[in-house]
Amino acid sequence: MLPLQVVDETLQKVKTDQLPQIKAALADSDTHAAHFATHSIKGASATIGFDSLSAAAKALDDLVRL
Repeated sequence: MLPLQVVDETLQKVKTDQLPQIKAALADSDTHAAHFATHSIKGASATIGFDSLSAAAKALDDLVRL
């Protein structure tokens, strides 16, 4: 089981860093940056056991790579 601090830090990074990066990348039509951020969320959330978040990030990642 992961320490609560690791889970909290991971979710905070998603909220404060990666989601704004995705929003900005999509606004700029920068699919590479959007892919990088969504892929990062997918991996980090899977690592901490948040399978639903990981699946949602994968779905978004699949969309930005079209």
